[in-house]
Amino acid sequence: MKYILAFIVLTFSMQSSADSWLCTTAASTGLELTADGSWKPMKGLEVGTKWSIAESDWERGVVYAVRLFDGDDNTVDMIAYLCGDFVSEKNSTETGMLVCDGYGSAGNTFKYDPRNGQFVATFTDTDSPLMDVGRCSKR
Repeated sequence: MKYILAFIVLTFSMQSSADSWLCTTAASTGLELTADGSWKPMKGLEVGTKWSIAESDWERGVVYAVRLFDGDDNTVDMIAYLCGDFVSEKNSTETGMLVCDGYGSAGNTFKYDPRNGQFVATFTDTDSPLMDVGRCSKR
């Protein structure tokens, strides 16, 4: 019986980790620090930036990686965030949020909620903090 249960759990884990999503930035906002120490809104921020959430081959609890698409040839370019698995609320059977940390950039986060398809990506550079929001769809 325990072997059957282990097989079912392993099969379910492999099924869920093979999922992937394509995310597109719908709006972007940010601030930049001026020479006199005051803040001003950033101008000319891009919308339409594409992100890919897919299974990762990293170890140490990394289940998914969020990669930035290269706009020129529409290929996956660089890893921007590393993620564990989806986090469910206590006592819930519903799939929760995917919460990711910036790869090589402490403080940056990417959060995706499969219940509504929305994501929020933050970049917390001390001179120019930035936030992207948008929608993801399953690939």
